Amino acid sequence: MSQPSADSGNPPALLKASGPRLVIANAHVLKEQGMSLINAGATNLIIDLAEIEFIDSSGIGALIGLRKNLKHGQVTLKNQTKFVQLVLRKTKTDLVFNIA
Repeated sequence: MSQPSADSGNPPALLKASGPRLVIANAHVLKEQGMSLINAGATNLIIDLAEIEFIDSSGIGALIGLRKNLKHGQVTLKNQTKFVQLVLRKTKTDLVFNIA
């Protein structure tokens, strides 16, 4: 599903989501790998969504869950496809994250 960066202790940590779908069947993998980075000391996350062509409410929930667990840091979403941008905008989730 995704690959955490090797250097998880130094912010920002990169989490690359592999696609093409971030849905109920695999959203937990992204969240678990993000939590591994947070637990290893990451204070900021960059989540690369370049390969994600479709996202559902479970995928959005995984992203929000990571944001909530990173209490004082920032989560930046980058390389969103047009569909993912649309979903984030329509659900106002884009207001919760830094968008690169």
